[in-house]
Amino acid sequence: MICGLAAGTAPLSAWARPQVVGNSTTSISYSGGTASASATLNYTGQAMSDALPLVPGGNARSFNSLNLFGRRPFVFNTGPQYANVLDSQTESLVAHAFFKIDPAADYFPGITNGGNLTIRVENITFSEPVTVLRNTVLFHTLWADAQVEELAPEDRYMHMHNIHTLLDPFRDASAFFSTGVISDFPMSNYQFGVGEISVAFQGEGTNELDLELTVPYALLRNLEHMDQVVPAGLPAPQGFLEPFHFHLEYVVTPEPATLVLLGCASAGLLFRRRRSAEG
Repeated sequence: MICGLAAGTAPLSAWARPQVVGNSTTSISYSGGTASASATLNYTGQAMSDALPLVPGGNARSFNSLNLFGRRPFVFNTGPQYANVLDSQTESLVAHAFFKIDPAADYFPGITNGGNLTIRVENITFSEPVTVLRNTVLFHTLWADAQVEELAPEDRYMHMHNIHTLLDPFRDASAFFSTGVISDFPMSNYQFGVGEISVAFQGEGTNELDLELTVPYALLRNLEHMDQVVPAGLPAPQGFLEPFHFHLEYVVTPEPATLVLLGCASAGLLFRRRRSAEG
């Protein structure tokens, strides 16, 4: 009980923040066309130039990131009032990002109408056992300015970013509104509690996670797209302009038992130091 109180009240050192160790395997498959493509990736990605092609074939490249990429770092770095978006002592943000290799080609050649994307990331190995905070799961899509400028002026989107979450409300919604990441004007660029998105995590409570994300291909449609005509030559396999980028992000935190052990270890170290000083 004493250790539990110490873990709950004493500030934890930065080493309590979960770290990713080594690489994991990312694979993506979809209905129709290429059955599957994959790559082994580390967690140092920060920008599109860090993305590696998923092989074989296809038009997608990917990187993973730990506390370096995503919408939450953007909000977190906006000001100290948004520190609650990501606890820099006990929480880590994991992101799995995807970009087009050829912006002028389809993302997923041959994908069927009404089909799904399935993304698997296996062997995400952490420095300690972790829990995923599901109220932080976020799916983000982004259109490039050059893409949208190809549309007729009256058809161009106002929002280049769309955001989808598993829950409504999600944990830090107010901060996202306050920083302008999500907006109601002139039309909502977000959907909260999207039931069609499925994210399954395996291995929680241990230091190794696997995840499977299933997203309807139709979710890659811009929320402002209302049957606009996409000019010939632009990627629009199902009649709408595909985004240039999308990613999944979520926050992990040490298992409660890990925090208690850290508190006990800290208390034990302090006790030993006191005895040494008194002796």
